[in-house]
Amino acid sequence: MFVPLQGPSILSPDLDQIDFPGNLRENLTSSSSILPIINIMAEEKSKEYSNGEITVVWKPEMCIHSKKCWKHLPEVFQPRNRPWVQIGGAASQKIMAQVSQCPSGALSIRNEETPSASTAILVEVMQGGPLIVQGSIRVKGSDGEEVLKEGKTALCRCGASSKKPFCDGSHRQIEFD
Repeated sequence: MFVPLQGPSILSPDLDQIDFPGNLRENLTSSSSILPIINIMAEEKSKEYSNGEITVVWKPEMCIHSKKCWKHLPEVFQPRNRPWVQIGGAASQKIMAQVSQCPSGALSIRNEETPSASTAILVEVMQGGPLIVQGSIRVKGSDGEEVLKEGKTALCRCGASSKKPFCDGSHRQIEFD
């Protein structure tokens, strides 16, 4: 059950509607970070690429275009080609290791051994970029609509994203620090 914060909050009204587990809400409200949260993104689209062992799931609307995937495993991640994920280009373990480095969670792995969403939440402030929330959270918009986000979620800190509260990589264009 969601209980709104009592007293003044440094969080925007929409962030006050996120149902963070445990004491994460208190940790966020006591920090000096201000998170611009306005609208909730529409239903996510995803693409899947499988080699029979693993499936790489790509959610393009979550991608902040950090380039980590294709700079470090270009034999698999080829943004100029279609399909851009060439799953046969490397061993499954190598692909899994690279996908785990995706800062936004736009890339993920699905296989029989992937555990369900963890109850542990990690919040990481990316230097000059978004706030990365790792774990399962519910984001509730000012219109009351809720979106469940699992894995990694990049929340905008710069205020320039066209997909608020989610990051779209605009922080690079405005040189956010």
